[in-house]
Amino acid sequence: MTGDMNVKRKPEFHELIHAGENLSYFLEYKKVKNVNLRIYADHKIFVSAPPWVPVTEIDRFVLSKKAFISRAFAQLQTENPTPPPIPQYVSGEAFFFLGRSLILKVLKGDPASVFADEHFLYLILPNTENIQQKKALWDQFWLAQCQKIFYRAAVKIHRSFQKYGVVFPQIRIKTLRSKWGSCNPQKGIVTLNAHLLKYSPECIEYVVWHEFCHFIQPNHSKAFYALLENFVPDWKQYREELKQPR
Repeated sequence: MTGDMNVKRKPEFHELIHAGENLSYFLEYKKVKNVNLRIYADHKIFVSAPPWVPVTEIDRFVLSKKAFISRAFAQLQTENPTPPPIPQYVSGEAFFFLGRSLILKVLKGDPASVFADEHFLYLILPNTENIQQKKALWDQFWLAQCQKIFYRAAVKIHRSFQKYGVVFPQIRIKTLRSKWGSCNPQKGIVTLNAHLLKYSPECIEYVVWHEFCHFIQPNHSKAFYALLENFVPDWKQYREELKQPR
């Protein structure tokens, strides 16, 4: 009997149907005192439990955590955008800019510049074959647009937080792989992902609202989401848009 208890078993897959929705998890029996639930970045749920706890009780435990699981999934989606493809900066390549898919036109000319109209993005430089120069010019344009558009959104949104005593933060722009933005309330810093410029102005503002709310509620509690919903009633719509790869 003791030998059987020491055999490591693979996690068991369990699937629940509650209120018409599926909720699945992996169950591991371990030498633990309590039933524990963990959620990973791939949205998989793992539950560890003592060997004597029946599955029916574990199912009830998982269902009792449904609100927590939904909030965790939402947070993971906000913090883990899809990695963007590597651009080649050639004519005919499509780029998302402020929610619109625009076609790139690479043209020979001097001085070097980048600008957009309703349908096209124009990349103009003396040597159209030099990918390093094209990337440098593009990165300069992209950063300048981020600085202008993100700062403008932050100024607009900060007005609603002045009554809470929130000082206008330092806005940092970084190319992030793991999240759309972050807030450091202690240092007064909001960091925004440069890839947000690919999405609509409404999505950009949603992320800025999200980060500003952390000055009032530093975690992702029910109070945080209540505050966010008060400012952005349609925030779930923008969260869904941010799930779409760009």
